[in-house]
Amino acid sequence: MGNRFFNRRFGVMLAGSLQNTFRGSNSLFFSGDVVDTLRGITLTKQSERQYSEHQTRYGLHAKMDFRVNDNNKIQWFNALISLANQQIRDTKSTELGIGGFDPVLGNATLGYETRSRLTKQKIYTSTLQGTHQLTPVFGINWSAVYSLATNEVPDQTYVPCWAYAKILWNNGQPLMMVNVDGNTTPIRTWRVI
Repeated sequence: MGNRFFNRRFGVMLAGSLQNTFRGSNSLFFSGDVVDTLRGITLTKQSERQYSEHQTRYGLHAKMDFRVNDNNKIQWFNALISLANQQIRDTKSTELGIGGFDPVLGNATLGYETRSRLTKQKIYTSTLQGTHQLTPVFGINWSAVYSLATNEVPDQTYVPCWAYAKILWNNGQPLMMVNVDGNTTPIRTWRVI
């Protein structure tokens, strides 16, 4: 008798999903400016960007039905969807118009910037619905809905570094960067996994 009541009067359905991904991407941007004495656009800056992202997505859904009798039914829907995105962006900028840029000699003004950003997004919605057939020709349908969407960026950090440098090459590969003050540092290379 208890099982029969549960099957005929009350029902629950649950669903969920989880996705955990790692990805990387590269992009190349050029900035330009119009010079009065020249035709067209002069490129002033080149920016190489490399992204590394870790995304975690999940979704939870629940539906509950309660049938009071043949003429009255109540339904409750709930959904929670979440995305957490952790991103690192490394940018290497080369000034093309100032700072003694000379690709033949390897002179350039370089800028390095690392951005670390965490983004959290959530959507929650809850809907309560009722269907009531009061007479054979008159019925009432009603709904009560609550929804909430959030977008949080709690942690975002920029670490810039500029240097005027001459790059020393070895067999076509950048080997060492000589700064204006004479200090040498190994060339920083990025790999996105």
